[in-house]
Amino acid sequence: MYEAAPGTSLPEISAIPKAGKENFIYYRASIELKMISSIQVHKETKEELAQLKNSPSDTYEQVIKELINEKKKSELMVKESLKEGYREMNNDSKNTQDEWSPAEPEWE
Repeated sequence: MYEAAPGTSLPEISAIPKAGKENFIYYRASIELKMISSIQVHKETKEELAQLKNSPSDTYEQVIKELINEKKKSELMVKESLKEGYREMNNDSKNTQDEWSPAEPEWE
């Protein structure tokens, strides 16, 4: 009896064609295709990337992805810091307005 490979199924017995004394078994295989690109960098840039590897087995793609993640985190931290700064400025402005609001009638 034939067994199906993981993730595949065998055709029904009647679907297996016979040619002479040979049996042909058809099976499906899933192949994941990955696009690979090359980029050109200066020798110095490649050396700097190599220095950023956590281990010799790290790939340049891992290094670049880590740099991308660090940049995204940094941008998020800057945005959060700006938001906090704007909140503080808004609160300071409100406090200043509250402090000076009793003086307004005297200015008119």
